[in-house]
Amino acid sequence: MTFMPTSVAIIDPVGSKAGLDHYDLSLLNQLKEMGCDTLLFSNFQSDYGKAYFDHREKHSVLSVVSLFRKYRRVIKECRKRRVKNIIFHVFHFNRMDEWVLRKASDSGFNVVLIIHDVESFIYSSNKSRIKKICRYAGHLVVHNEFTKNELLKILGENGPVIINQIPHGNFSVLAKEKISENEARKRLSFPVDQPVILFFGMIKPSKGLDVFLEALPLINGSVRSVVAGRMRGHDFHPYEKIIQRTSMQDKIDLRIRFIPNEERNLLFSAADVIVLPYRKIYQSGVLLMAMSYGLPVVASNLPAMREIIRDGENGILFRDGQPQELADKINLLLSSPELPEKLKLQAMKDCEEKYNWKMIADSFYSLLS
Repeated sequence: MTFMPTSVAIIDPVGSKAGLDHYDLSLLNQLKEMGCDTLLFSNFQSDYGKAYFDHREKHSVLSVVSLFRKYRRVIKECRKRRVKNIIFHVFHFNRMDEWVLRKASDSGFNVVLIIHDVESFIYSSNKSRIKKICRYAGHLVVHNEFTKNELLKILGENGPVIINQIPHGNFSVLAKEKISENEARKRLSFPVDQPVILFFGMIKPSKGLDVFLEALPLINGSVRSVVAGRMRGHDFHPYEKIIQRTSMQDKIDLRIRFIPNEERNLLFSAADVIVLPYRKIYQSGVLLMAMSYGLPVVASNLPAMREIIRDGENGILFRDGQPQELADKINLLLSSPELPEKLKLQAMKDCEEKYNWKMIADSFYSLLS
């Protein structure tokens, strides 16, 4: 394929707050190698631009006004630099998304919209707004067949924009930072002779943390469990009640906050298994991160998970919402001398072959003008 120079900017105020910094940089690195002029407007500094947006999450009228002004500034900067293509991430389809996408479309940019979630797991969804926002895009991108089908239910088979299915990329670059299990456990002050089970990521009702907590007393032997991630959309009190009722206080390491990259690397290096007991999900970056690290995954058997995990080959699936079955699967994994290594090798192979960023950038390039 012959590539012609083009210009592309990613506008992403979420960035390092939710792990999209790796997504942005991985995609831009590959597009740059293909000859694109590349820019990034996010909340962290990189070779592609300075931090335009705030990292700390705020919920106030002033923060909304500030975000509005920063979006206007970014659009103006893109015009000044004669950017042709703008890539946006969308999770909530809120009014701010509608405004900035209309502004970008009216300004003549080719808008590529990456739809991570068809409906918000925090805010109420507005289908008419979803339809309107999608019309402002030149191209829609989803990560899997499940998300595509859910979006088609709203837009219709003859919607105004073609839906392009491009997978989420791997985290192999981050996984190169992995250190030995024993060294990671020493730095974290974890016992070296106990299995470590990790729950990682933003904590929302849809993530099923309660299912994991209910499963903990059913796991055989002495284990160390870690819950790491910041809260979103509710408080931790219901989970504390489960921990107290099941008398698991001494067996759980709670890190209920934003987890910086260095600490994340220690946790993924120290763990024997990661659990993803989600109740609903469109795509999981944590899943692909774990697979990139070679960390065995036990996940609920939701459609989006089944598109990546082949049960018993590159991960393990359990029926969502079933603590006993989750515990059984963890027990199976921890008691098997061969299964963890089998899952590890196949998961890492899949990440390199099916979710590599060069392949993903090729697909994005075909959408650029």
